[in-house]
Amino acid sequence: MKKIIWICLAALLLALPLGAGAEEAREITESCEITIPNCQGTPSLMLDRNRRSTASDWGKQQYEIHIAPGETPVATVYIEFGKVYLPFRVEARDGNGAWQVIAEYKDNTYPEAYVTFAPQSEPFRLVFYPQNGKKELAVRELFLLSEGEVGSDYNHIWQPPVEKADLLVLATHPDDEILWFGGVIPWYAGEKGMQVQVCYLTCTDFYRTLELLNGLWQCGVRNYPEIGDFFDNQFDTVDEVFHVWGRNTVEKHIVRLIRRYRPEVMLTQDVNGEYGHSQHKAGVQAALRAVELAADPEYDRQSAQQYGAWEVKKLYVHLGEHPTTVLDWSRPMAAFDGKNGFEMAEIAFQRHDSQLWTPFTVAYPGTAYDSTLYTLVRTTVGEEEAGNDFFEHIPAECLSVTLDE
Repeated sequence: MKKIIWICLAALLLALPLGAGAEEAREITESCEITIPNCQGTPSLMLDRNRRSTASDWGKQQYEIHIAPGETPVATVYIEFGKVYLPFRVEARDGNGAWQVIAEYKDNTYPEAYVTFAPQSEPFRLVFYPQNGKKELAVRELFLLSEGEVGSDYNHIWQPPVEKADLLVLATHPDDEILWFGGVIPWYAGEKGMQVQVCYLTCTDFYRTLELLNGLWQCGVRNYPEIGDFFDNQFDTVDEVFHVWGRNTVEKHIVRLIRRYRPEVMLTQDVNGEYGHSQHKAGVQAALRAVELAADPEYDRQSAQQYGAWEVKKLYVHLGEHPTTVLDWSRPMAAFDGKNGFEMAEIAFQRHDSQLWTPFTVAYPGTAYDSTLYTLVRTTVGEEEAGNDFFEHIPAECLSVTLDE
């Protein structure tokens, strides 16, 4: 009798559809009819998959985007905004024809919005409402998805920057943190789950902000980065960079980052600017000085009073004449379905659409800008021994997670 029961149960399980409830959501934007009533701009610009273009409208108390689904119901909206981020409601008509709210996006802190709701096969609308005097709608890209498990390209729900960092990664431009650091961010943020705060000195064009966010998300970062606004240009020398940026201004900016995020370890770029980039060099020079100044309570008393002075235990730079630390990015990572750090860095770099024309790629061992080589240039906890982990000699009680031995 028991044997018969088990046979029946097995037959029942085999009869169930494979992957039930785990079907992957599909982008179905092209199958939908999308209109913006009385729009002064060009709505097609938010559907062209070009982050350099923006569908804009302005001067109104409320904006609407109307969506008529095709054969497949819509269950998710993902929006990449322009420089103005607006909260919005998702509304559908009830049985009496009146508009009813079925979902709402209230957080307009970050330039990406992700909202899911009950699948809609009938027309519905997005209603944006200006806040704090921002009477402009600026949508760079609009994506509509079917019901199912939404992949990492779309489900971006950013958390605020970290309260206390294990690692502060300071990059000059978007993509520097991927090309030159390889698996650093996927390994420490994604695989190890550490508090990693990524900071940039410059990001001239807003579409590059969206690119860097997409890249960081692929690397496992969920805390919003700190994006500086220093002017990006083709400066010939470091002196020219500091003439425009202001050496003291850059140093003070980095000091405030250090004091705000209180990292145990800090990483920045090559003192020679990788391939000689003057802004990379300037950023490293300012960072080396800032680490010393951040520990001095007499320097920049305003940030010292706000955050307190802070001494970074270890400061690393990329490369160096005699690297002290070699990191292995070939290890498979459970957090990324077995992919390694190099593979995740390559995936992340592909999100930097505007930079794919350059000759640069993720730096593998043996190449000129090897992303596995680093030099410890300042330490309060002793020199490297194993030289295979940024957190060697960092006391366990100082970290947000317990690292494997």
